Amino acid sequence: MKKTILEIKNLFKTYDGKKNVLEDISLEFKEGELISVIGSSGAGKSTFLRCLNKMISPSSGEILFNNESLVKANKKEIKKIRTKIGMIFQHYNIVKQLTVIENVLHGKLGQMSSIKGLLGIYSECDKKEAFELLKELGLKGHEYKKCGNLSGGQKQRVGIARALIQNPHLILCDEPIASLDPQSAKVIMDILKDISV
Repeated sequence: MKKTILEIKNLFKTYDGKKNVLEDISLEFKEGELISVIGSSGAGKSTFLRCLNKMISPSSGEILFNNESLVKANKKEIKKIRTKIGMIFQHYNIVKQLTVIENVLHGKLGQMSSIKGLLGIYSECDKKEAFELLKELGLKGHEYKKCGNLSGGQKQRVGIARALIQNPHLILCDEPIASLDPQSAKVIMDILKDISV
């Protein structure tokens, strides 16, 4: 039987004390599952995902990640928990002025001391892992290109590599193919499917 990695109990989110954006959501996610949250624009999908790694705080309810409460966690505990939750964004959320390899290595920042992160001091092991991920994702030869010069599909693969280098237990994807052409979207969905196995 697969382990429950994320448990959501009676989750509510209200903005400005008015209408509920999220209302009484209770779900369980197990290791290895690939789950899609589907809904119309404005239905609260992004709000839901951002509650799951506490980018925003729910109004009430409980979120347990590996049996640890995200709702009750303080800033230091949240930072530690987030090192095990990768996030892939619709609009890539990469730094266009930096190279591909620099953006991928940024995925390690949460696991480093502030000084090393500020100075960009990564271990040889981290660098090797970043190059391997880029090779696996079809970006070999692009490591030193500025991310602003990449196609949408390539930028999204950089975002995936940045999430994967964390060695996360959970990956949250906020409409990862919405900005892509059909061929690039298929490539990204195939990658995400392979990751979850």
